[in-house]
Amino acid sequence: MDLRLIIGRLFLVIGALLIMAAYLAPATIRSQLFGTNINLAWGIVLLVCGGVFSFSARKSS
Repeated sequence: MDLRLIIGRLFLVIGALLIMAAYLAPATIRSQLFGTNINLAWGIVLLVCGGVFSFSARKSS
């Protein structure tokens, strides 16, 4: 099994968990910096990275 596939799946799971945490957390607990929800931003970044890793692993095999 390609290591990129494992890392991609890990990033996808963690990204999905961060996005769920961004929407389920009460507004008083959400970490905000300059009006941006940090969990949502990093969840999206991790989903994109996980997709790139998974796509490159599938494409090479």
